Amino acid sequence: MIIETINFIKEYILGFFVLISVLVFVHEYGHYIFAKMFKVKVESFSIGFGRELFGWTDKAGTRWKICPIPFGGYVKMKGEMIENENSATEHDEDAFQAKALWQKFLIVFAGPLFNLIFPIFILFFIAFFSGVSTLVPKIDKVLETSNAYSILKSGDIILEANSIKIKDWTDFQKTISLNPNQNIDLKVLRDSKELNLQVKVSAREERGYKVGFLGVSASMEGLQSHRYSLVRSVSYAYNTYIDVITLMVKGLGRLFIGQVSLDEIGGPIKIAELSGDSLKRGVDSWMFFMSLLSLNLAIINLLPIPALDGGHLLLYLVQGITRKKISFKVQSFLMQIGFMFLIALMVLVVFKDIFSFILK
Repeated sequence: MIIETINFIKEYILGFFVLISVLVFVHEYGHYIFAKMFKVKVESFSIGFGRELFGWTDKAGTRWKICPIPFGGYVKMKGEMIENENSATEHDEDAFQAKALWQKFLIVFAGPLFNLIFPIFILFFIAFFSGVSTLVPKIDKVLETSNAYSILKSGDIILEANSIKIKDWTDFQKTISLNPNQNIDLKVLRDSKELNLQVKVSAREERGYKVGFLGVSASMEGLQSHRYSLVRSVSYAYNTYIDVITLMVKGLGRLFIGQVSLDEIGGPIKIAELSGDSLKRGVDSWMFFMSLLSLNLAIINLLPIPALDGGHLLLYLVQGITRKKISFKVQSFLMQIGFMFLIALMVLVVFKDIFSFILK
């Protein structure tokens, strides 16, 4: 029982806290770097909320601190939050509000930007230093209703498709998906013999697009991990990044038009559960999950909701277009509305997570 409790704390709680802390640090460090670039005084840099657990003050006077509530963090800049137009800090050269509109825009945008860039480095690190886990293109089962049923067999290893060498199952899947309703030539290894076969790929709709479908599944016996070269690691990081962010943007679109149910939305408890499950599968899997969460954090923060970075950016854009400064009363009112919305949303997803966890 003690060992199980220790493993639970290590895999779920500690893993979740480290994951969130890293992503918060990356996000806030973006704000920090750009604030320092434009000579804004940074008064404090906090990981977490609440009373300070421990910290230190650097030579520039910035207080770096760790706080107990891990669901976020902040960079407090001089003159960032002022109550009226006559606030003294607005006219100080090292105050946030004294900077040009484009500088304030970049300081705020830098947080989501760093979260957008960070996953590329994670994916490159996994591919180059640790290795990417892939499946050997070995067939496990063939659907009886598919065109491939009388042609391919369980245990076949795909060597080539349309004269293109197949290195792993992902290569095979891509070839199939890109050839709906087309005949493809296959070279397979069966019982130590190479065979040249031809099969017609079926088609089906996925997210409004027509993609190829063959009706075969991969054998899980062929899981392999190998490190990529420098060039292929860059290519892997870029292609995976584009694929993931495309799916996320499409998912966000489905959310706004009501095609995503509440069951598909998770809060901190769900994130902790997914983080623990990924850590069980290995550090690489956990790091990959971190890259997904970093992208989520960036996209969510860029939404034009008051109190989020996207809300501030929208106000700066409005000011830039109209050439008129938005009053502090209006900004304060919008921020309050934004905070109320975010708190209500957080309460909703936390209660949903709790009920889902209890009913498991």
